[in-house]
Order: sequence, then structure tokens, then C-alpha cells
Amino acid sequence: MSEGANEEQINELKDKFKNWVDAKFGGDWDKAFRYTANRNNTDNTINREELLWALRQAGIGNWITRSAWADGIIKEVDKNSDGNIAEAEFNAIFRQDKGTDS
Repeated sequence: MSEGANEEQINELKDKFKNWVDAKFGGDWDKAFRYTANRNNTDNTINREELLWALRQAGIGNWITRSAWADGIIKEVDKNSDGNIAEAEFNAIFRQDKGTDS
């Protein structure tokens, strides 16, 4: 995810992101994705700038490390190499309730 990130750091990132989704969107991962994906455009994908915003909102990293996290996340989950995160890619990395409707 981020170059050199260990499992503990990755789990912390996921926990912080989940806490943000719970607090801001009532645990609705679909709503969180749509809100983030459509902040700067309407292409229904999360670009790097939108991901940086979401990471900041979730309290992940600081102004130095947040870019490394964003780049690492995009590199790991962007299966079609378009530089953006589609909803399925987002769910694969962040969503901890896989297989449920919320």
C-alpha cells in the first residue's frame, strides 16, 4: 500500500478509514465512496486529489506521509491503471464488511 508499510500500519490505516466512514456516513461505504468520488468531478472514480482529501479527513498520515499513502494505495488497487480508484477497487482495499449491503 505505502512503500515500506508493515501490516500493523496498514491495519491502522484501514481502522482509521472505517472510523471516518462510520462517523461521517453512518457506516455506509457506498455513500462514502460516492461522496469522495464526486468531490472534484462526476466520473464516479476517486482520483489522487480526492484520495488525499479522504485520507486527511480520516486522520491518516500528515502533510509529508499522506502523499506516499495515496500513491501506494493507487498503485496497489488501480487494476486498470487509469490512475483512479473505481468503486470495486475501493471496496477491495477499504471495505471491512465485504459481502454485506452497507
